[in-house]
Amino acid sequence: MIWDKPLGFNKQLMIELKIMIKETGIMTETMEKITNVNDAEQKALGLYNKHFNLKTAIRNNDFATDLYNLLQILNIDIMIHSLNELKAFEELKKLTGKTDIEGFLLRDDDEYTIVVEESASMAQKRFTIAHEIAHKMLNHLCDDDRISISYKSSLESDEPEEQAANAFAKVLLMPEIVLRHVFTITKDVTRIAESLGVSTSMLKERLNTLEIL
Repeated sequence: MIWDKPLGFNKQLMIELKIMIKETGIMTETMEKITNVNDAEQKALGLYNKHFNLKTAIRNNDFATDLYNLLQILNIDIMIHSLNELKAFEELKKLTGKTDIEGFLLRDDDEYTIVVEESASMAQKRFTIAHEIAHKMLNHLCDDDRISISYKSSLESDEPEEQAANAFAKVLLMPEIVLRHVFTITKDVTRIAESLGVSTSMLKERLNTLEIL
C-alpha cells in the first residue's frame, strides 16, 4: 500500500527549539559524504535490495517502495505537518531566503526526524521523504551540520549534494527491476506512476534515462 499518512510523532516543540537554537557539536564518527551521482544511485539500489525484492512486490501486487517500513528500519522519525504552523518556519525562511520549502531532515546527535509539508501531494511527500533519507544515507549531515532542507526547486539544483540526493531518491522510488517488470504489464505511464506513488513527469524522466520508454 502506498503510504500517505502521518505516523503520529509529535515533536513540534522539540523541532522548533532545535531549529532556532541550532545546536553545535560534532558527531562521534565523521563519515565521508557521498556526492557522486553514480555512487548515490548504487547506495539507493543496495538499500532497496537489502529490504525489498521484486518477488514480494509481485506476490502482494504492490510495487511502491514501502517508505513507512524503511523509516522504521532506519530509525528515522517522521512528522507530517503544516509548516506554516511551525513558529520556527518563519525563522527558517529568513535564514535560507527561500519560501518553497517542502520539508527537512533534522539531526540531533544520532537521532533523525523528517518533517514534511502536509498539503503536498502524495507523490511530492514521498519524494521529499526519499530525498531526505538520501541526505542521511549519503552522510550529508556529518560534522556540524544539523539540518537539510527540501525545496520545490531542489530538482534543478546544481549543488552536488542535492543532485546526489535526487538521484538516490529516484532509484529508491523507481528501481529499474521494478520498472521493467511493471512496464511488461502496462505501458500506461499514468497508471504506473500512481502505483509507484511518484509523479508522471518524474517517472517519464526515469523511463527515458533507462531507455525503457
